[in-house]
Amino acid sequence: MGVGEVLTSAALAAALTVDCFAAGVGLGAQRIRVPALSAAAAAGMGAVWMAAGSWIGRSAGRLFPARAAGLGAALLLFVMGGFKCFEGTIKLVLRRHGQRGRLGFSAFGLRFLLEVYLDPQRADANRSKTLSGAEAAGLGLVLSADNLTAGISAGMEGIPLPGLLLLVTVMGAVFLFLGCAAAQRISAGRERDLSLVGGAVLILLGLLRL
Repeated sequence: MGVGEVLTSAALAAALTVDCFAAGVGLGAQRIRVPALSAAAAAGMGAVWMAAGSWIGRSAGRLFPARAAGLGAALLLFVMGGFKCFEGTIKLVLRRHGQRGRLGFSAFGLRFLLEVYLDPQRADANRSKTLSGAEAAGLGLVLSADNLTAGISAGMEGIPLPGLLLLVTVMGAVFLFLGCAAAQRISAGRERDLSLVGGAVLILLGLLRL
């Protein structure tokens, strides 16, 4: 990997995993411990999503000329960045609807996953104040679902996968730990939504690919 690819991969990984910090803050504020293996399980789900997306992207990229594949990769980053910029508003609307009883579905555990998406501390399903490996995997499944789209973009662009997977896993675990550690220093009641930061970085990366 060249310097440019390393910087691009690092920026992409940071944009995708910054939500782990906010999730860590939410868990830490509720005094929920995240053991090292659980943090690795949560971050590992991001790598799984990324690997799956990259395989799809590489397969799709072979069907188009290089220029078209590059434009497709940039478009995906724009769309994903735009979504993350408004993710805080989307969550707010979903929470309000949930409080009014309008989110009543529960098929295949989707209700639980939606609850974790809106409030990461719900991942502690048994209320043990310690996030187990299985609970952390569920949290990672929700937090990193957008890695699938990012992986498709990276695959179409031809970004080397091993380094990107390593960065996503390490950054995800580190941000989760830092968020838990920082919870005591962050004012109670002030929710930290970092989706806008990640969205801005993704849009910038999309612009750089044009």
